[in-house]
Amino acid sequence: MASPAPKRGSISTMLSASRHYAGLHLPEIHPEFRSDMTQLSKVSRPRMQTIWGMKVEWALRTSFAAALTATYAVHPEVQSADWDHATVFAPVLAIACVSGPNLGATLHHAWQMWTATVIGCFASMVVNETLRPVQPAWLRELLTCFLFLLTVFFLCSRPWALVQKRVSVGVMLCGTIPMSVSGHEKEWWFPWTTGTPCTVGLLASVLAMLLPVPHFAYRELRRRLAHQAATQRQVLQCQYHSVASASRAQHVAAAHLLEGFRDNLAAMRGLLSAAQHELFLCPRRYGRLKRSVTFFETQLTALRSLQVTAQSNTGINSATHVKFQKVTDSSWRASLKAVADAVNEVVTAEAEQPFDENLASELEAAQKALDDDVANARAEIVYPQGSLYNEDEHNADHFVEHINRMASYFALNELIVACVKMCKLPAAVHPPARRRLLQTAGRVRRWLSMPSLAMAKEAFKKTLSLGVLSIFAWIPEMREGRPEFMWGFIAACFVFSDNEGSSINTGIGRIVGTLFGGMVGLIALNCLSQLNVQHYETGGLVVYVIVCVSWTTFCSLMRSSPRHGYTATVAGFSIYIMVVGKLESFGQKTAHDVVLHRIQEQFIGASVYILVEMLLWRRSAREKVNDEQLSILRAIQTSFKTAVAPHLAFIAKQESKVGSLIETAKAERAGNQAVETAKSGLVAASSEPTFWSKSFPFSQYQRLLHSEEKALRLTHTLAAATRDAAIEEIDEMVPTLVASYSAAASKSLEAVIKKMEQWEAMGNSLCEICRFTVDSGAHAHGTLDLESTLPESEVIAAALALFDLQNADGLLRIGASKHFERFVATHKPTSNSYALSVNAMLFCLLNFTATMVELGDRLRVVQATERAVLHA
Repeated sequence: MASPAPKRGSISTMLSASRHYAGLHLPEIHPEFRSDMTQLSKVSRPRMQTIWGMKVEWALRTSFAAALTATYAVHPEVQSADWDHATVFAPVLAIACVSGPNLGATLHHAWQMWTATVIGCFASMVVNETLRPVQPAWLRELLTCFLFLLTVFFLCSRPWALVQKRVSVGVMLCGTIPMSVSGHEKEWWFPWTTGTPCTVGLLASVLAMLLPVPHFAYRELRRRLAHQAATQRQVLQCQYHSVASASRAQHVAAAHLLEGFRDNLAAMRGLLSAAQHELFLCPRRYGRLKRSVTFFETQLTALRSLQVTAQSNTGINSATHVKFQKVTDSSWRASLKAVADAVNEVVTAEAEQPFDENLASELEAAQKALDDDVANARAEIVYPQGSLYNEDEHNADHFVEHINRMASYFALNELIVACVKMCKLPAAVHPPARRRLLQTAGRVRRWLSMPSLAMAKEAFKKTLSLGVLSIFAWIPEMREGRPEFMWGFIAACFVFSDNEGSSINTGIGRIVGTLFGGMVGLIALNCLSQLNVQHYETGGLVVYVIVCVSWTTFCSLMRSSPRHGYTATVAGFSIYIMVVGKLESFGQKTAHDVVLHRIQEQFIGASVYILVEMLLWRRSAREKVNDEQLSILRAIQTSFKTAVAPHLAFIAKQESKVGSLIETAKAERAGNQAVETAKSGLVAASSEPTFWSKSFPFSQYQRLLHSEEKALRLTHTLAAATRDAAIEEIDEMVPTLVASYSAAASKSLEAVIKKMEQWEAMGNSLCEICRFTVDSGAHAHGTLDLESTLPESEVIAAALALFDLQNADGLLRIGASKHFERFVATHKPTSNSYALSVNAMLFCLLNFTATMVELGDRLRVVQATERAVLHA
């Protein structure tokens, strides 16, 4: 009976196909390789906390801080003091400050809020005491309003965090406007009646992170580093198997692991800033953690390059590939183990201990062994006619297979180089006290400097919104009968945002959260009054605290939501605003009046600021996303032009090496930052009102960003390849190919950016891209005159025909014999790196063109959708 056929696409099918095709056997994938890589680490893979576990811990710690501050806020002695309804700030800031289940993040936010509170109190004292002796009263109030708004403009135009602007202005108005309303009859220390509850709330939030067991960010960072090391070992395993067995399943598995690798790396960057506050007195430990995170950051680009280049090897099953793989298999595995050794050293060494000096030498030895094996394999497999190829293989694009294969070895070589550089870096040294003092002085000087025009416009909008709300402070009915008008100011302060979409998101979240919190507060107050619970008794106060903390616990479980987290936070502390407000009225107002008035004021304050944001100097999140699109495309263009500049101008590489490295690094950072900024702006852009029939094309922008990320990765790999490829060592036909492809791609990028700037003409961008590419590339191949034109219906077909890999194979095959004979005959230690660089460069050029066509197509779809929305 015949054995069942293996499934299509399985590893066994690919192996059988290659053996049948070539009569050879692929190198055996050693079963102990996976176990060796898994057991290589001295520490086991850490058990990461689940998402639900993080939510529960966050909620419990928030509830503990809320319980402490609620007990303070409802205490009879605190209620009887002349705090002018400011005790509620204690639970509000305590809940808002517990910004994550670790101590470092809470310390960071507590420090920001406390400095803003102190500055707001001092600013209020300056305004109050400066105008106290002014007479008559109406002039003093008028000058108070003017000086108050001028101080608001000053605080909002400072280059500090948005939360600091919100808190400082909120604290200042709570100390200034009631003083003006009272005719300056209050004491000079009155602003601290707001600053003291704020300080109590911040201290409670820090205490909640310390008890019962502190959750340190640096410990979580160490666990994530070990998790990152385990993930990287799995990525290396999957990439090795994808190349060795031509398995697309292993390649897809490596791609999924790399996405988790990137997400965990982003989380570690956030934890690093939190760990800096925890390890303020231990700079060496923080320096080691920062260096470890940098170690993984430097490898991410090389791992992505290896993933991109390995993708083209998953379908290679020719006899030449099998023989090449067998020669280099042992050195490939040894190189992966050497990299894993370095990763293991990063996550297991002590804080003050430097990297092992032997690691760099071991990595360099593994790299040299891999280079020798690649050089020997290349010398044995010669490409001219009459070599080891039969007729079928000779006509099967074997040179393209060689390009793909050699590009993979180049990416692995770059990974080893990145590891060697990090192992050789000296230990981080903490800056001396003098330098830190100068840095602090520089930050203070920047804080006191004149604002830019953009910052002045944003500060003016915030000042104008509070100026409109200041009218309520001079209406007798509001001043005497509804002291809740202050919450309109506070709502406007805490809706301050950087663009229209964020303001709408924050305003809606605040209104909805206040509504839910107010409803629950009203129900609780009515139920407790029906049960005859007296707020002036100890038992009654305990019941109030239990009800409020229970609601806060429920809301805190939803705080991690990126879209509704702010709404849950506002709902969690709004119940304290209602309940404590009812207790502060001492029976003068019903619960219904307190809840209704405070909800109304919150709605008025948020609505006023949103209207000002929408009507005056609009800063649309959509425009920001489009601006970041231009930044990404310019970063791609800069990286590409910098990489191919020596080959275009035929100048010596040494003359522009340093400058090109700096420009490439800047373009890489600018491109990655623009991508992250565009991703963060998509949610805000989708919330902006369109007043049209269609919404923001969120999914189309996501696909466009995906294509742009691929283009950035290819340009980074191309820059690394051209950095090591000496022009004098490249075959004389290669610069012609580089020049033709680079000119075509540069013109394509120029067309994309030009059409991005010309909104109405964006619909034909893909045709322009293809036309520029076809004309330039075909002229380089001698297949088309530059004066001739192609019908639009044939543009895409011509582009696909032009960028078919057989054309590149035919051009490069002209000098193949001379090209490889030179490398076989030479014994220079760097000759193999030149060969790897040349092939990696050609691989990037071939794939970059296809990526740019895809990018242009998705960009056309996005702009066509936006134009349809505009004219709907």
